[in-house]
Amino acid sequence: MFSNLFSTTTSSSNYSPACGLYNDQTNRLVPLKLITVNVTINENFSRVTILQEYVNLTDSPIDTSFNFPKTDTAIFDSLIAEVGDRKIIGMIEEKQKAEREYENAIRNGQTVILAKNDEKAPDIVTCKIGNLMPGDHLKVHLSYIEKVKTTQNK
Repeated sequence: MFSNLFSTTTSSSNYSPACGLYNDQTNRLVPLKLITVNVTINENFSRVTILQEYVNLTDSPIDTSFNFPKTDTAIFDSLIAEVGDRKIIGMIEEKQKAEREYENAIRNGQTVILAKNDEKAPDIVTCKIGNLMPGDHLKVHLSYIEKVKTTQNK
């Protein structure tokens, strides 16, 4: 999994989503200020919780994309974004409805988040965060459950 943590390539020659938060307008990384990872193992399962904090250092609102690698046994179960004192809690919605709500929020100038499995790379979850205002600090809380492979005496 560590090799997939920074770059994943699929059969499409132009597609290589790297992990991190990207400014969609410039395709440059948004500065990462903090990362914290907690792992709790309980018998055959682990819970992984990740907190990443970014800041928009540009002079204008930006739309961003965040790529998050996962294994085929991982269940991505929580996404919370904090922008200033506002908390955005991810909810499961039908794909087209979620995309319409995202686009409507963007048109209304709201900071909004949309997460979905990447169609070109099934081991990647892509989150789009729209209208991140200049100077805004963004905290992204991700959580997933992963089956732990165990062997005895090996």
